[in-house]
Amino acid sequence: MANVNTVLVSGNITRDPELKQAGDSVVLTFGLAVNERVKKGETWQDIAHFFEVLIWGNRGKSLERILKKGMKISLEGKLRQNRWTTTDGANKSKVEIVARNVDFMNERPKSVDPTVPCIDDLEEDIPF
Repeated sequence: MANVNTVLVSGNITRDPELKQAGDSVVLTFGLAVNERVKKGETWQDIAHFFEVLIWGNRGKSLERILKKGMKISLEGKLRQNRWTTTDGANKSKVEIVARNVDFMNERPKSVDPTVPCIDDLEEDIPF
């Protein structure tokens, strides 16, 4: 059986997205808070889970002008574990979401730049 790596989440953006150069491409990064509702005894509680989201290439460039801290979005993508070793030798890791599709759960803001192409018209350009 083939492995499946697909995730679908919705949540709130925790910080304004940042566009970074990554080799020959660009990547948009931001934090996403995803709430999980659990029952503790007789009461329900929301537990927040925090993820780093990456959107590669032209999609990231276009979304940088639209996405803002506090916006509610849903996204579809895949999970990726980023691993590294600190200068003192400790092994660290974090789970990231590499987004393929983003949907706006609030009313979509009006484009601030009419030259920005429609997100759905952009071709996939994820570098892996």
